[in-house]
Amino acid sequence: MKHDAVELRWLADGTYWLGGCLSANAQGQEVHYHVSSYLVVGSKATLLVDTGDPAHRALLLAQLELVLGERPLDYVFPTHPEIPHAGNLPALLDKYPGALVVGDVRDYHLHFPNTAPGSGHRRPEAGSILAIGSSASFRPSSGTWRTLSGATTTAPG
Repeated sequence: MKHDAVELRWLADGTYWLGGCLSANAQGQEVHYHVSSYLVVGSKATLLVDTGDPAHRALLLAQLELVLGERPLDYVFPTHPEIPHAGNLPALLDKYPGALVVGDVRDYHLHFPNTAPGSGHRRPEAGSILAIGSSASFRPSSGTWRTLSGATTTAPG
């Protein structure tokens, strides 16, 4: 698939900044903002952090094809179910049916009702490690936040 403006940024070996710019009207003024996704390509697996806005669906898929070629996307980690972070999740699971959605996915079936609960979704144990490559791994946190007052709370998800 060809795309006119792939806008792919290389950050470090095996790490790419994907996404693009969108615009919105704020009190009669056009405002531009970037919606970012990050792709980590390791020797053992690939991981996409955040899926981007659906307005970037074609761009994101073109960027992934450019970097991955025939290689599969193994893991998708939407940081939370808000549109700029998980909006392309259904399209990604259609394109990469073997991809596993990881992170706090307790309520993703509510945001994406066409995806059966637990289907392709996994909430790894806090502290568990997903091996991405010889020098890259993904370790989800406990999901516990400490507030300014010192109390703890569970991260939304």
